[in-house]
Amino acid sequence: MLATFKIAMMHETIEERAVMGLKPFVRDMKDHFKKKKMKHCCEEYYRKVEYMQKRIKAAVIYRQIKLEGLLGYWDNIVR
Repeated sequence: MLATFKIAMMHETIEERAVMGLKPFVRDMKDHFKKKKMKHCCEEYYRKVEYMQKRIKAAVIYRQIKLEGLLGYWDNIVR
């Protein structure tokens, strides 16, 4: 009976040692996945910002061309 108790205690301590040894690794992996997700979110946000900037620039150029056309037309009317 004493031997089984010692084996049960030994198993518990081995398990505890294994858990204590793996805790930093698991914590680092969780941090790694959080950082990876954060990086992915930041990259997606950056792509969306670039897309918005391209759209705004295209709209400004379109309006500028439109105004130049109207100004040219106005000059022809005034003359």
